[in-house]
Amino acid sequence: MGPLPHLRDFAGCAAGPAQLLTHGGFDGQSDVSTMYVCSVHRLDNEPSFSASWRAVEPRNQPPPPRSCHTACCDLAGRTVLLFGGYCGGLVSEVWAFSFDNNEWWQPETLGEKTFLSSTRESVL
Repeated sequence: MGPLPHLRDFAGCAAGPAQLLTHGGFDGQSDVSTMYVCSVHRLDNEPSFSASWRAVEPRNQPPPPRSCHTACCDLAGRTVLLFGGYCGGLVSEVWAFSFDNNEWWQPETLGEKTFLSSTRESVL
């Protein structure tokens, strides 16, 4: 079992195939930008599971620290999308992380910016 994520509130969380991830949040002193993935494995011929955490170490600069944001994974679990949140003020930006390339990027968005809110929900 790898390092457990540090305690935090208002993190962006998402589920992918056999994995759970958490990004950012408020650690009691400031917003953070770290991401952890929990891989879940079914034990052979057992009705129970094992889980292991790992910190994600991207090859490039992560998004600015934030809390109260939305996170979701694509169906294959290879890309994570973050939207909005609180980052010194409410923001409506989109960030993406590729597990295949181990990199963050900001996709181009078109149209009007969406209504900003500190509540969050996501489905992909």
